[in-house]
Amino acid sequence: MNRRESNGTLEERLERARAYFRDHHAGVEPDAGFADRVTARLDHTSSELLGWAAWRLLPATVVLTALLLFLSLRADAPSPTVALQDTADDDLLTWVLEEPENGS
Repeated sequence: MNRRESNGTLEERLERARAYFRDHHAGVEPDAGFADRVTARLDHTSSELLGWAAWRLLPATVVLTALLLFLSLRADAPSPTVALQDTADDDLLTWVLEEPENGS
């Protein structure tokens, strides 16, 4: 089956699903004030809920931050002085292996 046939089959299946849901719709639609009534019945304001969620996530955030800090400090990154010493050794080796210019 090539890609075009696959898309055609998928499109047909999607259209059958849309038709099924159109035919079996309950016909119930919430009125305009539905969202306002739901939020009025909530016990907490959104700022209280957000504060509660942040407080619950604080321990996990602290642990994750400490773990990342530990791993970043433990990483074996070459220091700049080591890099300079490596180039200095290469230059020294080049200097030793260099042929003398004036026969000395």
